[in-house]
Amino acid sequence: MSGRQISRHSKTGFTLIELLVVIAIVATLVALLLPAVQRARESARRTQCKSNLKQIGLALQNYHDTHNIFPPALINSGDYANTNFYSFSLNHTGWTMLLPHLDQAPLYGQFDFDIASGPSQRAAAPPVIGAPPQVPTSTILNMLLCPSDESPRLYTSNGKASEYRVTNAAPSNYVFAGGRNGEDAQIYSVYANLKVVLPNGLSVRYLSAFGNNGAARMVDLTDGASNTILVGESVKTHSYTNDWTPIWGQGKHAGIYGRVVAEPVGSVNYFNNQRYRINEPYGSTGAVTNPANAQLPYAWVFSSKHTGGAHFVKGDGSVVFLSQNIDWIIFNYLNYIADNQVVGEF
Repeated sequence: MSGRQISRHSKTGFTLIELLVVIAIVATLVALLLPAVQRARESARRTQCKSNLKQIGLALQNYHDTHNIFPPALINSGDYANTNFYSFSLNHTGWTMLLPHLDQAPLYGQFDFDIASGPSQRAAAPPVIGAPPQVPTSTILNMLLCPSDESPRLYTSNGKASEYRVTNAAPSNYVFAGGRNGEDAQIYSVYANLKVVLPNGLSVRYLSAFGNNGAARMVDLTDGASNTILVGESVKTHSYTNDWTPIWGQGKHAGIYGRVVAEPVGSVNYFNNQRYRINEPYGSTGAVTNPANAQLPYAWVFSSKHTGGAHFVKGDGSVVFLSQNIDWIIFNYLNYIADNQVVGEF
């Protein structure tokens, strides 16, 4: 009788311990790789944001080539106390004027500049353009949005004061350099030749490139185009409560300007008043305030969702990332077009 050989088939697989080890290894790899992926994504977003500002810088240069002047940040704004503007408060913005140079000529063609783009604070404005959702000021413009900011894309708010009210307003993450906060002081012709006293005792002009119903020419940038900021980033999270936000089409000064200091309080030496620094949120007390330790209303602060600072486009069209730790006096010099001060490294 021939012997038969019996084969044995053993079952193979993971033990519980082996499975747990594999899961732990995978989790560790994910934990190691995820920050790198997030950094890569943020790097791509920063690159796109920088590209947006380069496009804006080119649009500003093209506008200037056409008109021999930059566009006003605000046009006939009803936010301001000067009674000369009461009867024709239209609340248009410099962004509207730039639309043809941002490949948005059809959108520009939808504007009737005899009709207000938004509600006014101190005037009975003409009928507002369009019906809710208001066209064209409700149009989302990707070139005016930083991809790192994922805030809601349309705003309607009564604001903390009537000058901040907006209705179905499309946002912008970029604001014009306005220098200082204040009402009539932002009317360009009013404060074009005013001066302030620096901590070193020097008296300098604090004129920025943009204002209400006026703006600078390239020839006015006597500090040098490469030493002058035109536009910078601003995000909603750094505003005074959630009622204020940067917008592009409705002329609210809290949503159009970026500023570095508040208006003087009883003195032209405004460096003794509220100082606005990059990325500081509302509720900060700042290095110097008047009154002391006052909370700073950062509706108009330059800010971003990027770590450590924000992007700015300069008068020569180049884009720079400025640290939020930049010396505040240097930051002022960069915001002013004719202070005749040496900027140095920044």
